Amino acid sequence: MAFEFKDLEEGMSREIDCSVSEEQLDNYIEITGDRNPLHVSNEYSIENGFPGRLVHGSLIEGFMSTLIGVHLPGDNSLLLSLDAKFKKPILIDEEFVVKGTISEISEPTGTVKIKMDVYKKNDSKVSAVGVAMVKLRK
Repeated sequence: MAFEFKDLEEGMSREIDCSVSEEQLDNYIEITGDRNPLHVSNEYSIENGFPGRLVHGSLIEGFMSTLIGVHLPGDNSLLLSLDAKFKKPILIDEEFVVKGTISEISEPTGTVKIKMDVYKKNDSKVSAVGVAMVKLRK
């Protein structure tokens, strides 16, 4: 899917359903080399006050990028920046939603600002928020 710049409106939004399996998290750890024990060790995570292994914040940002590059604005977009803040951790196999809402459109620069929200499906509590700047290529 790809929106053209003229079709975008402030307030327009899209969302995607997500989850990360243990195998996916292990693959991410292997690819990135980020072996922080909060992501690797269930025991360590529990000893440090969490209910289990945590999904990397940067992996959550990857889902934000997917929403932008595939759904809103889609194929014609180039992610220029992403500023994310993490409020509550996401655990293995937890279902969560990534939602993007266009908050500003700049015709002179061909860019849009997208407000990002990540929340858990089971309780709707916000896990992360962010702001993305995106340029449309066409």
